Amino acid sequence: MGSFLLMGAKPLVQNSPTMKLHELLDWEEIAHKLKGLYKREATHGGGPEPYAPLAMFKLMLLGQWHGLSDTQQEPAGSRRGTDAFFGYRGYSAVDTEDGYIEHVEVHPANQAEVNKLPGLVDALIEQGIQPEGVLADKGYASAANRAYLQSKGIGDLIQFKGSRGQLVHRLQTQMNRAIATLRYKVEQGFGTLKRRFHMSRARYFGVAKTQAQMAWAALGLNLLKAMRKLQSGSETRVLFRNMEFELRVPAQP
Repeated sequence: MGSFLLMGAKPLVQNSPTMKLHELLDWEEIAHKLKGLYKREATHGGGPEPYAPLAMFKLMLLGQWHGLSDTQQEPAGSRRGTDAFFGYRGYSAVDTEDGYIEHVEVHPANQAEVNKLPGLVDALIEQGIQPEGVLADKGYASAANRAYLQSKGIGDLIQFKGSRGQLVHRLQTQMNRAIATLRYKVEQGFGTLKRRFHMSRARYFGVAKTQAQMAWAALGLNLLKAMRKLQSGSETRVLFRNMEFELRVPAQP
């Protein structure tokens, strides 16, 4: 497949976001990053020649962009209508400067979110990202999480919540409002993931496949943000999972 647009599910015009991204991205650089994904490249084994990694990357990205999935190609009724049987909860770490998604994770919905914060922060640190502070909603409020952030030298900006017999103090309520004004980019990102990239419903069975779905959706969101920044004439970077590319354009006179 020589074009990012070949398998488009909707009519695509020259000025569409998909066409603009296709023209902006350095596909040769991305292809270089994708080398070594197939075991066959190392073993030189026999069998049918696999699809080119870059072509598969384009197809996966395009599928997420337009809400396509393997399940949509299955015969009608093969997934018991529209009932959902498994629940997952998605987590994302978003930078406060540009709103890019830096990391995503998916876990079963029956696991408490309050216990996931250390893992998310550790994953960022492993990627070479050292957070100065963590802004999080009340779902992450716990003594253990606050102690963890303190041990890492990371600012604690987790919202406060009350408990039985102990209401949130007036000053803590004011702090909660201040935190909300800073972490809106997280909620904004989730809203875009749901509306634009169809993350209201998992398309696959299993945590690993659902996390892959969320990672592709996050990639699409980062590309969308990057395209808008480029159109405004500002410098930006495009975050891929485990890959980072920089796109620069001159400032507008």
